[in-house]
This record gives sequence, structure tokens and C-alpha cells, in this order.
Amino acid sequence: MDDPVIQDLLASGIAAMRAHDLEVALDSFDQVIEKVPEFAEGWNRRATVYYLMGEYSRSIQDIRQTLLLEPRHFGAMAGFAWILLQQRDFEMAEHVLRKTLSVNPFLVDVRRQL
Repeated sequence: MDDPVIQDLLASGIAAMRAHDLEVALDSFDQVIEKVPEFAEGWNRRATVYYLMGEYSRSIQDIRQTLLLEPRHFGAMAGFAWILLQQRDFEMAEHVLRKTLSVNPFLVDVRRQL
């Protein structure tokens, strides 16, 4: 995304996540989604914040939107697998992990989880 406003919002959201200020991160990514709803990474970043907040159903909704916009987004796929593992849905998690590796076979953490 070449828009400097969006880049700044993403950077501030990522910095807030690193500082464990999830409310600020959520606000930043909400603004990204509001301004450019077709930008998959805005949805993916917000999904990550929801995951960190333990709001798995909201995270899954954003992961779905990410994958609708970018079907090969292996980060979103891996995030979905982590949620499935948390929910102890091992069969579906295995399916998603294998799909993730089919997109990017070099993901060591994904291979390890599988």
C-alpha cells in the first residue's frame, strides 16, 4: 500500500501491538479497514489483535475477509490454524496447516505445529 496515511496507521498499529497496547492497535487497524476495505493486510492485522485479545470469533471473521481478498495469505491461514489449535479442533487445524504449507513450504513454525 503506497498511501502514506495507511502506512502510518499500519506502523502505529504494529508499534502498539509490540507495546501490548491492543486498544490503540485495534483503533489503528479499524481506521485502515475503514479507509481501504479492499486492503487484506488491514483485516489480517486486526485479526491478529483480536486473537491476542482472546476474541477468536472476531479474529476468524477478519481472517475470512483477509482470505477473500487475498486467498494465498499464508499468515492469515497460519493464524486460523493457531485458533483451531486453541479450540482443540485438531483435524481442521491439520487441514489448514497443510494448506498453509502448500502456499509457503518454508514456514518452519507451521511445519513444526503440524
